[in-house]
Amino acid sequence: MMNTVNVFSKSNGLIVNPLKCKLFCGSINDEAKEAVKQLTNFEQGQLPVKYLGVPLTNKRLTINHYLPLIEKRVERIRHWTSRLLSYAGRVQLIQSVAFAIAQYLLQCLPLPKFVLNKIDCICRTFLWTGNSVMDDMKSSTWSWVFLNIMKQRQYIPQLQQLWDKMVSNDKFSMKLVFECLVGSMAKVDWRYLMRHNPARPRAMIILWMLCHGRLSTKDRMCRFGFIQDNACSLCRENDETMPHLFFSCRITHTIWSHILKWIECHHTPCAWQDELKWVTATTRKKGWKARLLKLAFTETVYGIWHLRNSMIFDTLDRSNK
Repeated sequence: MMNTVNVFSKSNGLIVNPLKCKLFCGSINDEAKEAVKQLTNFEQGQLPVKYLGVPLTNKRLTINHYLPLIEKRVERIRHWTSRLLSYAGRVQLIQSVAFAIAQYLLQCLPLPKFVLNKIDCICRTFLWTGNSVMDDMKSSTWSWVFLNIMKQRQYIPQLQQLWDKMVSNDKFSMKLVFECLVGSMAKVDWRYLMRHNPARPRAMIILWMLCHGRLSTKDRMCRFGFIQDNACSLCRENDETMPHLFFSCRITHTIWSHILKWIECHHTPCAWQDELKWVTATTRKKGWKARLLKLAFTETVYGIWHLRNSMIFDTLDRSNK
């Protein structure tokens, strides 16, 4: 075997490093073991070990061997930046990190049902609550979704009456069922910005969060106790609030002026609430100009937010802003 390894090393120049190699023996006596160690110059290793992230042992894997996998998932979720993610960001984090590593391990060895349920519990809790608390499986079934479904029991009599009415008319309406469950709610004017918007989904999510006031600007992070400096990341002249960052800041005001001039829209950027009312009223019209303004407004909001994040995380030189 070592002769074959030496021939391979001479052919391609890859030499075996004895310091990075371990020898694992089974069902052989001590004399044969010592002879193999002298021939290979490898130190004897002890099982279990981890190779390429996969636990290896000569016995059946126990829960203790899988605990590092669960702890690694929780450690990634516990990072403070993960708690500030939106629902779309949490889904992306779960798909790209949590499930990816679990799928890699499933290709190498079968995972017990307990481990799969635990990973699913962590991902589900993080998605709906933003926390990484690992409850037991009995209590975790009472998740946010299940509790909200149970709250709909009060609408069962109304649904029964509505169902009987639709059966008698021989016509089913999902709209009536939805209105019965949700009830009458106040409608916001900026909902028209989300309809037939040709912008990218990531840009629409940022705009949706901005309209709800849920973006993690520095003033909100200061209230949460994460940071102390709440100066605007772009101009460093005022506190970084959502109205200031997107419209009152002198840098973003210049950006809006160039965008409006580029799309040939004669308008002077105003404060956040006034700007939202104007763009909502203007984009309710039909035609390509209204769709272009809706696209430009959404993508510019996303571009400003992306610029702000680049300035904070030092991916963009401040002197080139």
